[in-house]
Amino acid sequence: LAGRARAAALDRAAGAALVIATPAFSWTPVRSLGALILERASAAGYRAPQRPHLDMRAAAALLARERGAVLAYGDFPLPLECRTAPAAALSNAPRSGARIIDAAAERPEGDRTPFRAVPAQMLAELGRATAKGGRAAVLAARKGYAPAVVCRDCGTAVRDEAGRALSFSMARGERVFRSADGATVRGADKTCDRCGSWNLLPLGIGVERVAEELRESLPDAKIFMLDAETIRTPAAVRRAAARIEEPGTVVVGTEAMLPLLDPASELQYAAIASADSLLALPFWRARERFVHAGLTLLDRAQRVSVATRRTDDTAVQMVADPSADAFFAEESAQRKALGYPPFGHLLVFHAEASPAKVAEAARLIERALDGAAHTRLPDRPVRTRARLSVVAKLGQDAWPDRKLSARLAALPPWISVAIDTESLW
Repeated sequence: LAGRARAAALDRAAGAALVIATPAFSWTPVRSLGALILERASAAGYRAPQRPHLDMRAAAALLARERGAVLAYGDFPLPLECRTAPAAALSNAPRSGARIIDAAAERPEGDRTPFRAVPAQMLAELGRATAKGGRAAVLAARKGYAPAVVCRDCGTAVRDEAGRALSFSMARGERVFRSADGATVRGADKTCDRCGSWNLLPLGIGVERVAEELRESLPDAKIFMLDAETIRTPAAVRRAAARIEEPGTVVVGTEAMLPLLDPASELQYAAIASADSLLALPFWRARERFVHAGLTLLDRAQRVSVATRRTDDTAVQMVADPSADAFFAEESAQRKALGYPPFGHLLVFHAEASPAKVAEAARLIERALDGAAHTRLPDRPVRTRARLSVVAKLGQDAWPDRKLSARLAALPPWISVAIDTESLW
């Protein structure tokens, strides 16, 4: 909304009984504010993508306190920061859990048959679900054919000149190396930038690889791929939601597809192609995100399967038996030991500049922290520049701090600051 339409909407909202808004309109001046409800509290969209990287969940908490309003969080399960008892089991757990498929048993040691991203048991379930017009969903970790590519000879991850990691993907029917933002697309004849080797190895299971195998094994099913890039506009979201509802469809997607699975239109079957890939994502909240995805699928489908080599992981066991408390107890204990939310706070600083400017940024950040413990992660090359990453841990009661906040706000705009962001890089 912009201009007169924006002003008119805000005027109507001021006296309305119920206002439904995106995070950017959290500050809508409702005259008689009784309650603030944050739906899908774990969603990434509450954090502003540009400086200042405001987290509207924190802003809403302050607003509710100042206005004397009730603050309610909605999600399943709630993030640990929103739970009154982080280590406790779910009080409203689903009655049944997912079927766990041991990927190691599916492919015993010494088996020389080609590796398949989708286990045979999962393919059989998908075939049964779609044979009579049923619908199914398969969750994969990342878009592309393989989320990462490394050199077998020197172990270096393949990147472009800007330092962006390249995935193995498909573009116009040809296999290519591609950056996540699409800014770099190179032919598959690329060699390692470090040692010049052709011996490059795609790693991980991406959406395209899963979809390729399903098209080969289920020729009569309608295979539909979905990730964040395919639903960038409201019209694209509507088209995607309509396609998911078509009989005989198998939607293969990243976590971006989960909000589009309608609870009122139950799937016959849902699956997680590789729990290990999701658990290995470079986020300190990766295990909680996996549990959230698994419980979402349990709520949306009649039957759910999870393929993994880590059958004893408490996150996997949580999806198999949602009434268990081992995951929450372990996750809570680990975060407490590490000082991660909700038992502490993470201040993450980034700067992309010349080596001399990066050194200046490091000095400015150290001065702003004024003695607070912090860690400088290894710098990453970005074209002719470098990317600085600094992480500082604060105690549970050490933030918010007005003096520290003022020093952070005084940092130059080319140094970004984020509080409790999931990615430290």
